[in-house]
Amino acid sequence: MTYSTKPKKQRKRHFNAPLHTRHKKMATLLDRSLREKYGFRNIPINVNDTVKIVRGQYKGITGRILRINRTKYKVHVEGAVRNKVDGSQLPYPISPSNIIITKLNEKDRKRVEVINRKSKGHIVLDMPELEEELFEDGLDDELDEVDLEEESDLDDFELIDEDDEIDEIDEIVSEEE
Repeated sequence: MTYSTKPKKQRKRHFNAPLHTRHKKMATLLDRSLREKYGFRNIPINVNDTVKIVRGQYKGITGRILRINRTKYKVHVEGAVRNKVDGSQLPYPISPSNIIITKLNEKDRKRVEVINRKSKGHIVLDMPELEEELFEDGLDDELDEVDLEEESDLDDFELIDEDDEIDEIDEIVSEEE
C-alpha cells in the first residue's frame, strides 16, 4: 500500500516501519506444489520453515530458517554460511525475495490459523495440540495434575441474579430524579 508517490517518502516509510509491518513485508513465495495444495502464493516466513535459495551466491541450497532479522529485512538459512579466516563459520544473511518456501512449519497454532484462513477451503490443517508442544520442549512439569477440589472456592460466593441488579439500578436512578 503506497501512501505517497514520492520515492523519498516511500523509502522513509519502508525503513522506519514497525516490526509487525515488517513481518508482513517479509513474505515469500511458496513452491509450486505448496501453491496447489494450499491455494495461495505467498506467506510471511517463520523460523523452522524449509526454504530453497533461488538467487545469489548460495543458489540451490535448501535448509531451515534459523533466524529472522526484521530490522535488516534478512534471514539466516541453514547451510548458507561464510567461512572466516580462523576456520569458524558465520551464517550469511539472505533477502526473503531470494528464497522460496518448500515446507511450512505447521507446529505453531497461529500459523495454522493463518494457513486455514488463507487457503479458502483448499485444505484444512488440524490444530497442533498444546500438550504435544510442551512435551517436545521438555516443559512437562507445567502439566502436572491439579486437584481441582482443593483449589475451587466457588462455594463461598453467592450467585447474583442479573435481573435483580438491573432493578436495583433502576430504583437508584429513579430516586435521584
